[in-house]
Amino acid sequence: MMMKTLFLNRLSTPPKLLITKDEYLLLEKKNRNVIKLCHKGNSRNAVISSELKSPVSVSESTSNLSTHLPSLASLALKEMTLNGHTKSSEVVDSHGLGIVRFLRGKVFLITGATGFLAKVLIEKILRTVPDVGKIYILIKAKDQAEAMQRIKTEIADTELFKNLLQTHGKSHQKYLMSKLVPIVGNLCEPNLGINTEISDRVANEVDVIINSAGNTTFDERYDVALNTNTLGPCRFLSYAKKCKKLKLFLHISTAYVNGERQGIVMEKPFYKGDSISREKASSEIPRRSFPLLDIEAEIRMALDASMKFQDDAGSQKMKDLGQERARLYGWQNTYSFTKAMGEMMIENQRGEIPIVILRPSIIESTYKEPIPGWIEGIRMLDPLIVAYAKGLLTGFPVDGTAIIDLVSTPKHVFSCTCESSAIDTVTEQAFS
Repeated sequence: MMMKTLFLNRLSTPPKLLITKDEYLLLEKKNRNVIKLCHKGNSRNAVISSELKSPVSVSESTSNLSTHLPSLASLALKEMTLNGHTKSSEVVDSHGLGIVRFLRGKVFLITGATGFLAKVLIEKILRTVPDVGKIYILIKAKDQAEAMQRIKTEIADTELFKNLLQTHGKSHQKYLMSKLVPIVGNLCEPNLGINTEISDRVANEVDVIINSAGNTTFDERYDVALNTNTLGPCRFLSYAKKCKKLKLFLHISTAYVNGERQGIVMEKPFYKGDSISREKASSEIPRRSFPLLDIEAEIRMALDASMKFQDDAGSQKMKDLGQERARLYGWQNTYSFTKAMGEMMIENQRGEIPIVILRPSIIESTYKEPIPGWIEGIRMLDPLIVAYAKGLLTGFPVDGTAIIDLVSTPKHVFSCTCESSAIDTVTEQAFS
């Protein structure tokens, strides 16, 4: 079962712990900093914080919220007025949603760290929680020295991390190197290609695993996409089962595993054998007309085809095979198809591992932090924007009523950390 978090105008509370708009405005008037309310079991454990400094925007829908906790507003005011007024630099309780508390001292293992999304996540963690534990980074390299150099040039020395330089000054590099620990490995190899001694040590330390690695080429060779997007998560999950302290396995997927559908699409897990084609089957085209999706058979097919197509045209044939199989089962392309199968394999093999699967839509540049508008390279919508600006793209066929779903990088990173703390809260309540 995938865990979910409710986000309500950045004032996040469980559905049964809501306050009215009037109560909220009263809180805001008393303290201009953001008030974050977090429920842990009952109203006595409500946590109040002014950690965030940006104002909360309350939509008209907030006025319809039910008053299930009438004493919460007065409790907040009482806490904030202790010892006089609360200054903007003071934090009544720094736990807030529980994110900072959860991250403190935690040890992470992250894949895809040199990529766009994971790099922003790492910066966010280091900037907001300087006392986080180690962040192990699985990285391709011939040896440890090369891995460390990649960490330095592709992560630590990039413009994205300049705020940390301002914070830590001359000790900036020392701080980063004390937190970021490269591990030579490969998601496409057994045991992640990690040295046995290092593998055992990390398994005894890690609290959170984040799989942000993936092949995002829409029309990649079928065998290559399967190896990274479908089998890669399986190998990582197998390793996760060795981690004695593991509290969360967070897998970054994509919203487009849901395929092409009309109307509101409710999120739900994929199970082995599922396919978009079978789900969309109607009385005119019965479900039995569409075969069950057999992932093992798809892997064997791709392997056999890769052995067969070894001529100069073989690469294109493997790409065509991926597109053909994806469309047969109802997905738009090889990328979304293999990512969906990766989710299925995780669900099938998870065992007792706490799993969160995040499905972001189109992740664009940063919004405000750490650098407004920061993005690495020309990606996502950028090629279309640049082509239009240069007059190379004069038109683009599209449904004028369609809504394009873009999310800034920090918003998705915030979701990652929220899901982490949510799992921790659920685990605490389950065993308390």
